[in-house]
This record gives sequence, C-alpha cells and structure tokens, in this order.
Amino acid sequence: SYPYRVMDPSSSAPSCSEACGDGLDEGCGEKLLSVLRRFALQGLLLVVSRWQDYGATPGLEVYGTPLYSLVVERCKDLITSLQEAMGLAGGGGGL
Repeated sequence: SYPYRVMDPSSSAPSCSEACGDGLDEGCGEKLLSVLRRFALQGLLLVVSRWQDYGATPGLEVYGTPLYSLVVERCKDLITSLQEAMGLAGGGGGL
C-alpha cells in the first residue's frame, strides 16, 4: 500500500497532487493518504509492506478490519519519529 503527496510546480497557484494504491490490502492506501493529509505532509511517498509466510492473501482476509488500525498507527509512529529525528517535533508537518 502507498500514498503520496507532492506539490505541483506546473500550477500557477500552489496545489498538491496526491494519490494512493492498495495492493492486496484494500482501503489501506486511502487510510495512509489521510494520515499524510492530517500531518499536512507533502513531498513524501510512504510505502507500507507486510510479510506473510504463506502465499499472497489480502490483509483484510487475514487480519480483518484491525489491519487498518495497525497500518495507520505504525505510520503515525514512523512520521512522529522522523519529525523528532529532524528536530521538527510538534511542527505539524513539513517533512
């Protein structure tokens, strides 16, 4: 699953292009994109991958709807850690 948000330099007014994809985990890309929006992050591609030992099975089939919470919480943790490492803690975005 992945989302991205980037500034569109070809636009006369500042605008942000964004998109997402789910892979086998239906709906996760949109959930991750909402995290990027909430943190007001742009210029960022966030990719989430999960490992399973037995074939390619959709995450919802294996984990159910708690999959969304797991993915979103881990991404929020990652973003917060990156902000702290860059000295941007509490800055509300701008990675």
